[in-house]
Amino acid sequence: MKNLFAFILLLIFSKTGAQTPVFHVADSLFAVGKYSEAVSTYRKINPKTTKIHHKMAQAYRAQGNYGKALEHYKLALAETKNLPTTVSEYGKLLYRTGKYKKADSVFQQLATHFPKNPDFQYQLGLAKEQLNDTIAIEAFRKTFSLNPSHQKAIYKLAVDHFRQEEYEKVEFLGKKALESYPENAEIIGLLGQNAMTTRDYRLAAERFERLLSLGEHSEFVHEKLGLTYYHLGELKKALEHYQAVIDLDPQHVNAYYFSGKIHNLLGETEKAEARLKKALFLKKLGLSGMYHALGTTYKLQKNFGKSIDYYQLALEENEYNLHAQFDLAVAADQYYKDLQTRLNYYKIFVRKFKDFPNAKPFLAVAEYRINALKKEKFMGKIKTKN
Repeated sequence: MKNLFAFILLLIFSKTGAQTPVFHVADSLFAVGKYSEAVSTYRKINPKTTKIHHKMAQAYRAQGNYGKALEHYKLALAETKNLPTTVSEYGKLLYRTGKYKKADSVFQQLATHFPKNPDFQYQLGLAKEQLNDTIAIEAFRKTFSLNPSHQKAIYKLAVDHFRQEEYEKVEFLGKKALESYPENAEIIGLLGQNAMTTRDYRLAAERFERLLSLGEHSEFVHEKLGLTYYHLGELKKALEHYQAVIDLDPQHVNAYYFSGKIHNLLGETEKAEARLKKALFLKKLGLSGMYHALGTTYKLQKNFGKSIDYYQLALEENEYNLHAQFDLAVAADQYYKDLQTRLNYYKIFVRKFKDFPNAKPFLAVAEYRINALKKEKFMGKIKTKN
């Protein structure tokens, strides 16, 4: 009897104690990234507790099998509802897989039961944002109030203020974020755009240059620097950055367009012609401004016939392109010998834009040329009679 009792105890101990080494083996496999092997090992453990289902969910999630991961999160939560970490992971995976309503429900419950947890408030904000629920911004505000250095919540709030054109608040929040994380590229980029919008181009340049120093050599950064230096009149620097954009994206229309305009300003009309033609080729439609810029290139080359063609194309795209209409008259004045033809172009400009307040300086020049051409025409008639 004593031997039988000892055997039964040994059998019970071996069955229960064997679970622990298997669990450690599975955890070790998970720790080194062998997720499939970890799942296979976790499967051998019976009965499967909440902890095992949680571990299996994590392993499935790590290898991208989100369906199985969600299944095991549900099984884990079926055992008990008092596991905020598991519930939170489940909610985040629901969000990641586009199940925003379910994620919203999960984080609403977590935020209610744990109102001082900033991450639950932030995740709730993300879910509501996807559902176009205006309460999302309130969740981000709560996150910020609970954790004033929460970088992602600060960014969400700053973007909202930027959209509302509340630029001082964007500055305040951006600087607040950088106090705890000076290398936050997302915040620095937003502050750079904020400075550009308020036309503080020097400050914008400093901020976008800071992004370069952090290794952010993207089209976005180089394009913003190109435009910033263009406004600052530092044309060579602007060209360098637009070239960097083209190197990154050879099909970038704006980079060709602005570099073409800059070459015009530098008197490099052949380079301007090549860049603007490339921009036109890429864009093809709706480019009154580009046609106008290319017309100006030919005007600077004193190829007035071609400049007239492109100004007319610009007006076909936008008949109220004031600058194109005026420059067309000036090019025609240089190109045609017939005085009446030259006169007619200026008259068309005056007739079309006489009621436009921003056309006053151009109207004055047009009226002057109309009078001068009329006088020249009159004097020509007198000479012919004599």
